[in-house]
Amino acid sequence: MTAKYIDDHGVLGISYFALAVIFALVGQFLAYGALDLLSGAVEFAKVDPAHSTPTLVLGLTLFAQIILLALGLSKSGFTAMRAAVGTGAIIFSFAMLMLLWVALQCVLYNACL
Repeated sequence: MTAKYIDDHGVLGISYFALAVIFALVGQFLAYGALDLLSGAVEFAKVDPAHSTPTLVLGLTLFAQIILLALGLSKSGFTAMRAAVGTGAIIFSFAMLMLLWVALQCVLYNACL
């Protein structure tokens, strides 16, 4: 495979936009899983008394998802359907951010609702 082929067809033939949408749909769950795995080794209540770790990690994940969707749109070509799918993926990602933030407060800091 040449660099020109990868630029035209994405990674392994999957378009950059499709990869960005996949990351937009599962990125928040990956961030949650990473923090959940760390919760066994790190005492977050002592290390982070301000409880800002979930906000930072999930917020930065959302920021990365938006940037990757914008890059995927620019690389694959802007169409109305891609714009609608990208917007829906970001709305879903933001909804998962809010739900997983509450779940992380319970997992990391034992502050359950």
